[in-house]
Amino acid sequence: MVLVVAYMRSGSSLVGDILQQHQSSFYVFEPLRAATDLVSNNQSLTFYNNSVRRYTSSEEIVHLHADLLYNWFTCNFTNLDLGSLTSDYLRFYSSSTLPYYNCLQWHGRDVNSVKYCLGYLQSYCAHRELRTIKTIRLNLETVDLLLGRLPRLRVIHLIRDPRAIIHSRVRVKLLTWGNIRQEATELCAKISTDILLSIKLKHQHPERFNLLLYEHLAERPEVIADRIYTFAGLNMTAYVMRYVQYLTRYGRRLECFWCTQRGNSNRTAKLWRVYTPYSHIRTIDAVCGMVYHVVGYQPITDEKAQLRNLSNPLRKIVDFTVGSF
Repeated sequence: MVLVVAYMRSGSSLVGDILQQHQSSFYVFEPLRAATDLVSNNQSLTFYNNSVRRYTSSEEIVHLHADLLYNWFTCNFTNLDLGSLTSDYLRFYSSSTLPYYNCLQWHGRDVNSVKYCLGYLQSYCAHRELRTIKTIRLNLETVDLLLGRLPRLRVIHLIRDPRAIIHSRVRVKLLTWGNIRQEATELCAKISTDILLSIKLKHQHPERFNLLLYEHLAERPEVIADRIYTFAGLNMTAYVMRYVQYLTRYGRRLECFWCTQRGNSNRTAKLWRVYTPYSHIRTIDAVCGMVYHVVGYQPITDEKAQLRNLSNPLRKIVDFTVGSF
């Protein structure tokens, strides 16, 4: 079992896609989306067994997420809420959940259709060697609970340079440069909080929890992919390695903001340094200093020598990243 915990536009879809290429993989893309949206809008969740519950406190939401992920990992789909079982996200980026989603589309998306189609999920999940979930909607407190409940679980905490994340979010029109200070403040506050728990979990579970910097994957995709498979207890195959090379080196870069095919992943990962105005970089740097200090990202004080000089990695080795992928 592998859980990829990340942030929106941090490269998590690529990591999940690499893992789902394993020949015996059950992969779920963003299974917390539906429940999180309902809870955020102060709506109740209706479960498969017809029970209804409202979640209001942050502690309740942490435990809700832990329960939902536990049930996805253990193939206990009848313990899930109907929003999760009918989410449109079940059709995205996963060959494991697509047949079930197509069944729902054909028969309808009510509870009777869910009961009729659930066999597709059961058959895919129950007989797979690897079960992988990737999510951007998670507090690391939930991960702490899951590591206790699932002894075979491995967790990858994916972090990317906040400046690259913000640039990517602007590029896909999730925000505008006009509100980047607030966006950067919220993003780096979230990462900072997660870092504190990440340090604790890495210390408590050194064989089961590890950090991945997206920049490492983009720069050395074959090496890092192999390390990810080793961490998951899997053997890298020639097919998966060719797929990684296709996604990150030899394939044509798609003009698709949500696709995992990168062309040259190293060059693509540095586009923010080419196109982001220096004034916006300084705005982000002003509120993300704690993240930079702990993770090793460098604030930019010279546009030409640092920002536009792509041979400058803008990172240094720090204690937090020692032993990471």
